[in-house]
Amino acid sequence: MSQQQVGVEYQVKIQASNIVGLTESDSVAFLLADVPAKPSAPTRISDGSYLTIVMAPPASNGGALITSY
Repeated sequence: MSQQQVGVEYQVKIQASNIVGLTESDSVAFLLADVPAKPSAPTRISDGSYLTIVMAPPASNGGALITSY
């Protein structure tokens, strides 16, 4: 089997069998992902009137879109 790539969607066919018989094969898609890296530590920027908290995204998203923290 070849090396799988993180962040790539794969299609596989599966079948199940039991005492009653064998199912028809069906196609299933899955996304190979890993745990994302940690984001940077938050920093604050203030001009005396406003306070802004800044946090950079991690260097690696683990192969899947990060939607929230």
